[in-house]
Amino acid sequence: MSEKSNKFALDILVSLIPGTLLVLFMFLGMYISEVRVEYGILPRNMIGLRGILLTPFIHGDWLHFFSNMSGIWVLMGLLVFFYKDIWLSSLAWIWFLDGFWVWAGARESFHIGASGIVYGLAGFLFFSGILRKDKGLKAVAMLVVMFYGGLVWGIVPIDPTMSWEAHLFGLVAGAITAWYYRKDGPMNQEEYVWIDDIDDNAFKYWEIGALDEHAEEQIHDAIEVDEPETPKIEPLKWTYTYTFVPTKKED
Repeated sequence: MSEKSNKFALDILVSLIPGTLLVLFMFLGMYISEVRVEYGILPRNMIGLRGILLTPFIHGDWLHFFSNMSGIWVLMGLLVFFYKDIWLSSLAWIWFLDGFWVWAGARESFHIGASGIVYGLAGFLFFSGILRKDKGLKAVAMLVVMFYGGLVWGIVPIDPTMSWEAHLFGLVAGAITAWYYRKDGPMNQEEYVWIDDIDDNAFKYWEIGALDEHAEEQIHDAIEVDEPETPKIEPLKWTYTYTFVPTKKED
């Protein structure tokens, strides 16, 4: 494999680490039975504030756990891979906003599970891809719609045992976070200046974003094209000859 391929594979593996760790802690939370409900979010109750931090690690049963595990793992991987500079702060805002809004405005009952985070990540990846001009991020947004479009039914209060409030607030938190970081993280679609070298089979490009006020000099130095010398044109010289002919005197 080439060096570029090795780096790409390494980036993918590294991007999966945070999601894997989060799933691992969720898995460990399944074995702590006494925190499955009591440590969840209890709206408008001071003791319920601790659930903002802990509720993603608490699930009612294994079916509930596995339904959130795949979404967390995949969406976290996409977030870390494509948004390397802002993934941690984006996750923190989604986590906090979703949990706080559930505490402030949801039904007075214990709310547990990581589904609000799943909705927040899906919302961030979708709206961030729409807001940016990068084609790759738009493709990610479309993939989220294709594989997680069914999540939209989770924001409708059709099942009294489901925390649709956490789903709705998570989606909104993801959208707001995407808007907030719309100018950070991955740059917009890269623009290139294509320059035809003397060799017809070779083309070089230069990223516009890397150029400064001395753009022409940078491009010229990067290409290192031997320019033919411009021939010097000597100015024309004219020689003027004056002949004086004396006039004849009349008799």
